[in-house]
Amino acid sequence: MVLLSRYLVAFLLVWPVLTPTPTAAARLFTCGFEENNTTGTNWATDSGPVTIQTTTVHSGTYAAQFTNGGTTFLRRSLSAAVTSGTYSTRVYVRPTATPLGARGMFAVGRNAASDAWQVRLSNTRAVVIVNLVPAPDTTVTGPVLALNTWSRIEVRHLISDTVGQIEVRVFELSGTTETEVAGSPFGIGNFTGGNGTDEDTLPTDIRTWSFGDVGTGGGSYPGEMDDIAIQNDTDGTATQGAACFESAPRALRG
Repeated sequence: MVLLSRYLVAFLLVWPVLTPTPTAAARLFTCGFEENNTTGTNWATDSGPVTIQTTTVHSGTYAAQFTNGGTTFLRRSLSAAVTSGTYSTRVYVRPTATPLGARGMFAVGRNAASDAWQVRLSNTRAVVIVNLVPAPDTTVTGPVLALNTWSRIEVRHLISDTVGQIEVRVFELSGTTETEVAGSPFGIGNFTGGNGTDEDTLPTDIRTWSFGDVGTGGGSYPGEMDDIAIQNDTDGTATQGAACFESAPRALRG
Protein backbone atom coordinates (compact mmCIF):
# COMPACT_ATOMS: atom_id res chain seq x y z
CA MET A 1 0.00 0.00 0.00
CA VAL A 2 2.86 2.33 0.89
CA LEU A 3 4.58 1.50 -2.39
CA LEU A 4 1.36 2.24 -4.32
CA SER A 5 1.00 5.58 -2.55
CA ARG A 6 4.56 6.51 -3.50
CA TYR A 7 3.85 5.72 -7.16
CA LEU A 8 0.69 7.82 -7.01
CA VAL A 9 2.53 10.80 -5.54
CA ALA A 10 5.27 10.50 -8.15
CA PHE A 11 2.68 10.40 -10.95
CA LEU A 12 0.90 13.49 -9.64
CA LEU A 13 4.19 15.37 -9.51
CA VAL A 14 5.00 14.69 -13.17
CA TRP A 15 1.42 15.06 -14.44
CA PRO A 16 1.73 18.80 -15.14
CA VAL A 17 4.82 18.06 -17.23
CA LEU A 18 3.10 15.28 -19.17
CA THR A 19 -0.03 17.34 -19.85
CA PRO A 20 0.42 19.67 -22.85
CA THR A 21 -0.54 23.30 -22.39
CA PRO A 22 -2.89 24.59 -25.12
CA THR A 23 -1.47 27.35 -27.28
CA ALA A 24 -3.04 30.62 -26.22
CA ALA A 25 -4.25 33.25 -28.62
CA ALA A 26 -2.70 36.68 -28.14
CA ARG A 27 -5.19 39.49 -27.62
CA LEU A 28 -4.03 42.43 -29.72
CA PHE A 29 -6.75 44.97 -29.09
CA THR A 30 -9.94 45.42 -27.07
CA CYS A 31 -12.25 48.42 -27.02
CA GLY A 32 -15.57 48.90 -25.21
CA PHE A 33 -15.53 52.69 -25.76
CA GLU A 34 -15.23 53.27 -22.01
CA GLU A 35 -12.77 56.13 -22.63
CA ASN A 36 -15.82 58.04 -23.97
CA ASN A 37 -13.88 59.34 -26.96
CA THR A 38 -12.45 58.07 -30.24
CA THR A 39 -9.41 60.31 -30.47
CA GLY A 40 -7.40 58.74 -27.65
CA THR A 41 -4.85 55.96 -27.81
CA ASN A 42 -7.42 53.30 -28.80
CA TRP A 43 -7.80 54.46 -32.39
CA ALA A 44 -5.17 55.32 -34.96
CA THR A 45 -7.78 57.09 -37.10
CA ASP A 46 -11.10 58.67 -36.28
CA SER A 47 -12.89 60.13 -39.31
CA GLY A 48 -15.20 61.86 -36.85
CA PRO A 49 -17.54 62.39 -35.45
CA VAL A 50 -18.44 58.82 -34.47
CA THR A 51 -21.05 59.15 -31.76
CA ILE A 52 -20.29 57.65 -28.34
CA GLN A 53 -23.49 57.30 -26.31
CA THR A 54 -24.79 55.79 -23.07
CA THR A 55 -28.41 54.99 -23.93
CA THR A 56 -27.84 51.58 -25.55
CA VAL A 57 -24.75 49.51 -24.69
CA HIS A 58 -23.74 45.86 -24.67
CA SER A 59 -21.67 46.24 -21.51
CA GLY A 60 -20.17 49.01 -19.44
CA THR A 61 -21.36 52.59 -19.82
CA TYR A 62 -20.56 53.55 -23.41
CA ALA A 63 -20.96 52.23 -26.96
CA ALA A 64 -20.41 53.63 -30.44
CA GLN A 65 -23.31 54.52 -32.71
CA PHE A 66 -23.40 54.73 -36.50
CA THR A 67 -26.04 56.28 -38.74
CA ASN A 68 -27.65 54.73 -41.82
CA GLY A 69 -25.40 55.53 -44.78
CA GLY A 70 -23.06 57.64 -42.66
CA THR A 71 -19.46 58.25 -43.73
CA THR A 72 -17.81 57.98 -40.31
CA PHE A 73 -15.49 55.15 -39.35
CA LEU A 74 -12.88 54.06 -36.83
CA ARG A 75 -9.55 52.50 -37.75
CA ARG A 76 -6.93 50.49 -35.87
CA SER A 77 -3.62 49.32 -37.36
CA LEU A 78 -1.00 46.75 -36.38
CA SER A 79 2.52 48.01 -35.76
CA ALA A 80 3.66 46.06 -38.82
CA ALA A 81 1.95 44.34 -41.72
CA VAL A 82 1.49 40.56 -41.69
CA THR A 83 1.35 38.08 -44.56
CA SER A 84 0.43 34.84 -42.80
CA GLY A 85 -1.25 33.44 -39.70
CA THR A 86 -4.80 33.37 -38.36
CA TYR A 87 -6.48 36.44 -36.91
CA SER A 88 -9.87 36.63 -35.19
CA THR A 89 -12.14 39.65 -34.89
CA ARG A 90 -15.17 39.99 -32.62
CA VAL A 91 -17.75 42.78 -32.67
CA TYR A 92 -21.07 43.24 -30.88
CA VAL A 93 -23.60 45.04 -33.09
CA ARG A 94 -27.22 46.15 -32.73
CA PRO A 95 -28.96 47.21 -35.98
CA THR A 96 -31.73 49.75 -35.48
CA ALA A 97 -33.15 49.85 -39.02
CA THR A 98 -33.19 47.90 -42.28
CA PRO A 99 -31.00 49.72 -44.82
CA LEU A 100 -32.07 50.24 -48.42
CA GLY A 101 -28.79 48.81 -49.69
CA ALA A 102 -25.54 47.22 -48.51
CA ARG A 103 -23.92 49.04 -45.58
CA GLY A 104 -20.49 48.66 -44.03
CA MET A 105 -19.92 47.12 -40.60
CA PHE A 106 -16.21 46.23 -40.35
CA ALA A 107 -13.34 45.25 -42.61
CA VAL A 108 -9.65 44.34 -42.86
CA GLY A 109 -7.06 45.47 -45.39
CA ARG A 110 -3.74 47.11 -46.15
CA ASN A 111 -2.78 50.32 -44.37
CA ALA A 112 -5.69 52.76 -44.86
CA ALA A 113 -7.52 50.45 -47.28
CA SER A 114 -10.35 47.97 -46.58
CA ASP A 115 -9.29 45.71 -49.42
CA ALA A 116 -8.98 42.22 -47.90
CA TRP A 117 -12.50 41.44 -46.69
CA GLN A 118 -15.61 43.30 -45.56
CA VAL A 119 -18.54 42.38 -43.34
CA ARG A 120 -21.65 44.13 -44.63
CA LEU A 121 -25.30 44.43 -43.61
CA SER A 122 -27.61 43.80 -46.57
CA ASN A 123 -30.98 45.36 -47.40
CA THR A 124 -32.60 42.38 -45.63
CA ARG A 125 -30.31 42.81 -42.58
CA ALA A 126 -28.37 39.68 -43.54
CA VAL A 127 -24.70 39.51 -42.58
CA VAL A 128 -22.60 39.32 -45.75
CA ILE A 129 -18.89 38.47 -46.04
CA VAL A 130 -17.03 39.71 -49.12
CA ASN A 131 -13.49 38.66 -50.07
CA LEU A 132 -12.12 41.55 -52.14
CA VAL A 133 -8.81 39.93 -53.11
CA PRO A 134 -9.69 37.75 -56.14
CA ALA A 135 -11.41 39.14 -59.20
CA PRO A 136 -14.34 39.04 -59.16
CA ASP A 137 -15.14 39.41 -55.45
CA THR A 138 -16.40 36.35 -53.58
CA THR A 139 -19.60 37.06 -51.63
CA VAL A 140 -21.39 34.75 -49.18
CA THR A 141 -24.61 35.70 -47.39
CA GLY A 142 -25.30 34.54 -43.84
CA PRO A 143 -28.00 34.90 -41.18
CA VAL A 144 -30.35 37.86 -40.77
CA LEU A 145 -29.82 40.04 -37.70
CA ALA A 146 -32.80 40.89 -35.49
CA LEU A 147 -33.75 44.54 -35.13
CA ASN A 148 -32.88 46.33 -31.89
CA THR A 149 -31.13 43.20 -30.60
CA TRP A 150 -27.46 42.73 -29.76
CA SER A 151 -25.61 40.15 -31.82
CA ARG A 152 -22.02 38.96 -31.68
CA ILE A 153 -20.22 38.61 -35.01
CA GLU A 154 -16.88 36.83 -35.16
CA VAL A 155 -14.56 36.39 -38.12
CA ARG A 156 -11.65 33.95 -38.37
CA HIS A 157 -9.25 35.00 -41.11
CA LEU A 158 -6.70 32.44 -42.26
CA ILE A 159 -4.29 34.58 -44.27
CA SER A 160 -2.92 32.95 -47.41
CA ASP A 161 -2.39 33.80 -51.07
CA THR A 162 -3.53 30.30 -52.07
CA VAL A 163 -5.59 28.50 -49.38
CA GLY A 164 -7.04 31.33 -47.29
CA GLN A 165 -10.30 31.10 -45.34
CA ILE A 166 -12.75 33.64 -43.89
CA GLU A 167 -15.13 32.01 -41.41
CA VAL A 168 -18.00 34.01 -39.90
CA ARG A 169 -20.13 33.11 -36.87
CA VAL A 170 -23.17 34.98 -35.55
CA PHE A 171 -24.66 34.75 -32.03
CA GLU A 172 -27.88 36.42 -30.88
CA LEU A 173 -28.17 37.74 -27.33
CA SER A 174 -31.13 37.31 -24.99
CA GLY A 175 -30.24 38.75 -21.62
CA THR A 176 -26.89 37.18 -20.74
CA THR A 177 -27.43 34.17 -23.02
CA GLU A 178 -25.71 34.07 -26.40
CA THR A 179 -27.02 31.54 -28.91
CA GLU A 180 -25.47 30.74 -32.28
CA VAL A 181 -28.14 31.35 -34.92
CA ALA A 182 -29.23 29.13 -37.81
CA GLY A 183 -26.97 29.59 -40.83
CA SER A 184 -23.86 30.08 -38.69
CA PRO A 185 -21.05 29.38 -39.38
CA PHE A 186 -20.74 30.51 -42.99
CA GLY A 187 -18.09 32.03 -45.17
CA ILE A 188 -15.35 31.42 -47.70
CA GLY A 189 -13.26 28.26 -47.51
CA ASN A 190 -13.27 24.50 -47.16
CA PHE A 191 -14.67 24.19 -43.62
CA THR A 192 -18.01 23.19 -42.12
CA GLY A 193 -20.49 25.86 -43.21
CA GLY A 194 -18.11 27.38 -45.76
CA ASN A 195 -18.58 27.57 -49.52
CA GLY A 196 -16.12 24.70 -49.95
CA THR A 197 -13.30 26.55 -51.69
CA ASP A 198 -10.15 27.98 -50.09
CA GLU A 199 -8.82 31.01 -51.95
CA ASP A 200 -6.49 34.00 -51.92
CA THR A 201 -7.26 36.25 -48.92
CA LEU A 202 -4.05 38.30 -48.98
CA PRO A 203 -3.94 41.71 -50.75
CA THR A 204 -0.10 41.82 -50.50
CA ASP A 205 -0.29 42.25 -46.70
CA ILE A 206 -2.71 42.80 -43.81
CA ARG A 207 -2.45 45.68 -41.35
CA THR A 208 -5.66 47.63 -40.72
CA TRP A 209 -9.10 47.01 -39.14
CA SER A 210 -11.89 49.50 -39.95
CA PHE A 211 -15.35 49.83 -38.36
CA GLY A 212 -18.36 51.72 -39.72
CA ASP A 213 -18.11 53.09 -43.26
CA VAL A 214 -15.63 50.67 -44.84
CA GLY A 215 -15.97 51.83 -48.43
CA THR A 216 -18.91 49.76 -49.69
CA GLY A 217 -20.36 52.81 -51.43
CA GLY A 218 -23.38 52.76 -49.13
CA GLY A 219 -21.81 54.15 -45.97
CA SER A 220 -22.21 52.66 -42.49
CA TYR A 221 -24.94 50.45 -41.10
CA PRO A 222 -27.53 51.98 -38.73
CA GLY A 223 -27.01 50.96 -35.13
CA GLU A 224 -24.73 50.56 -32.14
CA MET A 225 -21.36 48.78 -31.82
CA ASP A 226 -19.57 47.69 -28.65
CA ASP A 227 -16.85 45.43 -27.21
CA ILE A 228 -14.54 45.05 -30.20
CA ALA A 229 -11.69 42.56 -29.88
CA ILE A 230 -8.89 41.50 -32.25
CA GLN A 231 -6.57 38.60 -31.55
CA ASN A 232 -3.73 36.71 -33.18
CA ASP A 233 -4.04 32.94 -32.93
CA THR A 234 -0.38 32.56 -32.15
CA ASP A 235 0.27 29.12 -33.59
CA GLY A 236 -0.98 30.42 -36.95
CA THR A 237 -3.02 27.36 -37.84
CA ALA A 238 -6.63 26.75 -38.76
CA THR A 239 -6.85 24.35 -35.79
CA GLN A 240 -6.22 27.16 -33.30
CA GLY A 241 -8.61 29.42 -35.16
CA ALA A 242 -11.36 26.81 -35.22
CA ALA A 243 -10.85 26.15 -31.51
CA CYS A 244 -11.62 29.82 -30.89
CA PHE A 245 -15.11 29.42 -32.36
CA GLU A 246 -16.97 27.45 -29.73
CA SER A 247 -20.76 27.53 -29.53
CA ALA A 248 -20.60 29.36 -26.20
CA PRO A 249 -18.92 32.67 -25.36
CA ARG A 250 -15.19 32.07 -25.29
CA ALA A 251 -11.73 33.57 -25.61
CA LEU A 252 -12.69 36.78 -27.39
CA ARG A 253 -15.34 37.65 -24.82
CA GLY A 254 -14.43 40.30 -22.28
